[in-house]
Amino acid sequence: MKKLFIPVILLFVIAACNQPAPPAVPVVDTVGESNKAVVKQYTDAVVNGDTVAMRSFLADNFRAYGPGLTDSTNLENHLTSWKKSWREEFASIDFQSAGLIAFNVPADGKYPGDWVADWALITITYKNGNKPFKFWWHGVYRIKDGKIELNRAFYNVNDFFTQQGFKVTPPEAPTK
Repeated sequence: MKKLFIPVILLFVIAACNQPAPPAVPVVDTVGESNKAVVKQYTDAVVNGDTVAMRSFLADNFRAYGPGLTDSTNLENHLTSWKKSWREEFASIDFQSAGLIAFNVPADGKYPGDWVADWALITITYKNGNKPFKFWWHGVYRIKDGKIELNRAFYNVNDFFTQQGFKVTPPEAPTK
């Protein structure tokens, strides 16, 4: 029996050493979390029609692009467009975010900087009583010094317009 005691103790010691290490404390990306908060607050201002608050989250050199290759605007035109839309068209915007993701593209990357991606289902209701419409939207924001300096928006333009009653007609077949 004494001969078994040492191997059994040794077996327990070896088993205890093979236990997985306790989980490491997750690293919190404080820059990413701060940038996500900026985008969240900006989005809240947009859906509430608060262009003064919107302005507070945008850099002076702000540019917005999309969804088309030639679609772009600067800070003042962006805010003017939102003011006009809220004054004349929008009764409400429901913005159901699927989540925010913060990431960094290194300086040697094609589009360097700190970025936040947002993906949402948006429902717009008009003042004129037209049927509300929904569309999936994806926005990507570059944040610098706590401000949004660039936004790229992506959505299905065809879906957007057909829900508003536009007809899409394919081009005629080419003649031979």
